[in-house]
Amino acid sequence: TSAGFQAGISCAALHASTGSRTLTGTARSNFFGQRFSSAQAMATAEQLSAALDADDREQLLRLCRRVGSNLTVKTEQFEESLAHHLAWKPYGLDCLKVLVERLGPSCLTQARDQYGDAPLHWVAIFQGENSMKFIHSRIGAECFELKGRCNSSIAFFAAANKRSKSILKWIARKKGPGFLSAVDSNGDSPVHMTAGCQGSDSMQFFKSLFGPDCFFQKGSVGRTAIHCAAANESSNSALKWLVSECGSDCLMEKDDQGSTPIHLAALEQGEDSMQFIKEQLGSLVFMLKGLNGETSVHKAARNAISNSVKEL
Repeated sequence: TSAGFQAGISCAALHASTGSRTLTGTARSNFFGQRFSSAQAMATAEQLSAALDADDREQLLRLCRRVGSNLTVKTEQFEESLAHHLAWKPYGLDCLKVLVERLGPSCLTQARDQYGDAPLHWVAIFQGENSMKFIHSRIGAECFELKGRCNSSIAFFAAANKRSKSILKWIARKKGPGFLSAVDSNGDSPVHMTAGCQGSDSMQFFKSLFGPDCFFQKGSVGRTAIHCAAANESSNSALKWLVSECGSDCLMEKDDQGSTPIHLAALEQGEDSMQFIKEQLGSLVFMLKGLNGETSVHKAARNAISNSVKEL
């Protein structure tokens, strides 16, 4: 924006395209009103950004009571709609309630991130059961049917929730166990997603619904729940439980790329997992070649979160 424009709108800007005819009073009022509204929205977005970065919950609540649209807000983390930002915060439910009161429940479903995920999908990943109950009370069955990335339902996002396991159980109660057996466009089911993000309690829950056979169902690149549990960076409890349930031979099964759960655990988990696998199958399994002819030692050498290579 030029300095001249900042100083004041030129006479030419206040004339119609036909030439010398000036704007009518109504048109002039609308013109300045739009400019003011836009500037006000930008200022509010900046205030929201500061409050989000500072985790200032009280300020967020005050600002949410003033917004007139689901503004796009840029923070230190990312640039998304305000509803997405609030869904990402563990304390965001109070603010989301205010936003829905101001803008209506469509603010939870219409805005999409670059992957096609709506704010309600983010809620399922980052918040708890009470948040999903609130969304269901305002949206109804649409909250279960609205698809996000990879044609995934809300169950897939709940399966990726590392803070709360209760949303999956709530979904099963509301929709029935069959809703948790659907596959996305990659061939993965919520079982695969849960194995990669949650712990042994969730694996026991799926066994109670479907029996142990669900852990051998193949998903993306031919991976089973055991492969996914081996790539779980948060916990190795799912992997240990699955091995005790399915037998140590499940660690030897290769995916379509030639990788076993052993290779994946060496890349993504720590020394404890390597020791556990060694106790199950002996140390020679770490020399088994997988993708690109690499052994588990090669994988462990690239492990960014652990020095598991020392165990090998």
